[in-house]
Amino acid sequence: MVSDKKKYVRLSYNISNETTANAAPYNTLALKITPIERFGKGDTADTSLVELFNHCGTHMDLPGHKIVGGKTLTDYSVEEFIFEQPYIIDVELSDEQSLSIEQIEQYSDELARCDILLLRSEFSGYRSTDLQRYVWRTPGVSVDAAEWLVNNFPNIKAVGMNFLSFEIIDNSSHKSKGHVALLSRDVK
Repeated sequence: MVSDKKKYVRLSYNISNETTANAAPYNTLALKITPIERFGKGDTADTSLVELFNHCGTHMDLPGHKIVGGKTLTDYSVEEFIFEQPYIIDVELSDEQSLSIEQIEQYSDELARCDILLLRSEFSGYRSTDLQRYVWRTPGVSVDAAEWLVNNFPNIKAVGMNFLSFEIIDNSSHKSKGHVALLSRDVK
């Protein structure tokens, strides 16, 4: 018997005043909170100015991130960020390994039905134990796998992962082709 209960999976990393932007070469705080009003100073409310670096922690890349003139957040309605058919694939990825088509093609039936694909790897554990490794040796998704996803599964509107980047950070030879493959088809 299949349960009608929905299951929720937490996708976010915690961000605090001490969190640094975890994508090089940014050596800046990811979050800055500046108190504006405080009860302790006699103000009628507690308010703060919140500044957040948009490429840290849990975030979503949109076409404008890698494509000149591409869509930005304000070009979407909130409904476009609601997904009804998520699918999670647990993947084994080591340092600087690119996810291949072969690692995910066995899930083709599920991919044909999902609207958001989530890739979960144990590599995310390094975010709290070895940040330098997490940033500089992060795995990614191969250009071939990215193109395979967009060419075969038009229902997928977004791809998420719990490792740092969709593509290996220090691989300048691909020039963000994996990002562009997804983002040019409006896959977030």
